[in-house]
Amino acid sequence: MLDNAKTLRSNQAEAEQRLWYHLRAHRFMGLKFERQKPMSRFREALARTWLFALSAPCGYDITGH
Repeated sequence: MLDNAKTLRSNQAEAEQRLWYHLRAHRFMGLKFERQKPMSRFREALARTWLFALSAPCGYDITGH
């Protein structure tokens, strides 16, 4: 997963390079932008658990049952 992310970052199109130049280092309206980071399996499971816990009281079943 990390290798794929590194490959994509190193093989950017020119437009992508220009976009990220302006988004990095607070150059765009003083805002901070970061690239998406791969999520570990633990964090993914934790996020699903939280989503399930938050959606259950609303009556929404994310499991499809």
